[in-house]
Amino acid sequence: ICYLRESDWIEYWGVLTSEREKPAPEKVVSPLGDSTESDFESVMDREIGRTQLNSLLENIFADALRNHATEIHFMPLGPRRTDVLFRLDGHLSLWVSMEDVRCEAVPTALKMLTGNMDRYERMAAQQGMIFRMVEKLPLRMSVSSIPIASGDPGLRHESVVLHLIRETESVPSLRNIGLDAHSADVLNA
Repeated sequence: ICYLRESDWIEYWGVLTSEREKPAPEKVVSPLGDSTESDFESVMDREIGRTQLNSLLENIFADALRNHATEIHFMPLGPRRTDVLFRLDGHLSLWVSMEDVRCEAVPTALKMLTGNMDRYERMAAQQGMIFRMVEKLPLRMSVSSIPIASGDPGLRHESVVLHLIRETESVPSLRNIGLDAHSADVLNA
């Protein structure tokens, strides 16, 4: 797999789509190097700033907390589309679809919030934690990212799941976890 700068990809895509009947010129693409990686990093930094992605993520965290979601899923569906799903009462529900943000920028911004995940590592699964004060309540989120296969080798898709752990939650008592009478008697004996 080779990665291209966005400007090179646009030029290459133009050649592919405009000259279908002509054979495509052979273009040598160098493997991912330091200059290409720094180009990608600068594009992601600009994208995060341009779209005010961090503010959008803070709003999503607040919505999840208000609606008692247990998980937030970020699913990339295209180059500029990422669906955000909440797990509510055990079921995933579409919450919002972000259509003006590059799909690579969302995991990058989430990884920046953890402080212990490599924000530009796209080929390996990673785990981290985010600690935030959301609406004056402490919120801890376990973050898991995993690369997903894409039909377009120029895109670096990742799916990210945040498991929300409210700091005010305590371990429930045996009476409150919904055991049937026989199971409760066995555990209390």
